[in-house]
Amino acid sequence: GGVNVAVKRIFRPLDDESSQRELQSLQLIRELRHPFLLQTQAFWSLEDRLVIVMELADDSLADWNREVRQVSEEGIPVAELLAYFREAAEALDYLHNMNVLHRDVKPANLLRLKGHAKVADFGLARMMEAKLEAATFCGTPLYMAPEVWRNKVCPQSDQYSLAIAYAELRTSRQIFAGADFVEVCTKHTSGKPDLDPLPEGEQRVLLRALAKLPEQRYADCVSFIDALE
Repeated sequence: GGVNVAVKRIFRPLDDESSQRELQSLQLIRELRHPFLLQTQAFWSLEDRLVIVMELADDSLADWNREVRQVSEEGIPVAELLAYFREAAEALDYLHNMNVLHRDVKPANLLRLKGHAKVADFGLARMMEAKLEAATFCGTPLYMAPEVWRNKVCPQSDQYSLAIAYAELRTSRQIFAGADFVEVCTKHTSGKPDLDPLPEGEQRVLLRALAKLPEQRYADCVSFIDALE
């Protein structure tokens, strides 16, 4: 019909664990609607491969930040960045209110469409059955909350990842970089994030969202953005 869309193809067989996980996530989120969630339009199996059709975004916040930094060392202006993160926070809080955890929040999964944020890539999304529940080890290590490294997950785990993504875009560097998997794990679970040269007030808000214990973080993602603003 001439409609531009994004098509994601999972090249592993349909009975592969990762394909099944993606399929379960799709079945979980297909009924969810929110202006700042990237809309899944259809999915089906084709020759034993999973095909997913989604809205086509313009780019990701990671892409946009790189583009802006070619012109200005400051990167995305703070007011613009906060507007994107407020929309992403609203989408994540909506998921949490629907008892769904995203579990892979990062700049590459925060997309832009016509000047607005779209939270994308729900391949690891799962139902939330308790405040802090057991979970298989999952996510992108550079953005994973301390409890996720211990195979636990809760809504504040997504908030932690959102804070890491924000800090990375503000500083244009990884906040918990490491030479290997073990070092990254150690920094997330026991290290203090390096947030220089951000202003003291901004650092204070980020440090709370990045607290090692989930209960010490903000009540929800929007409250975190309120404090940043």
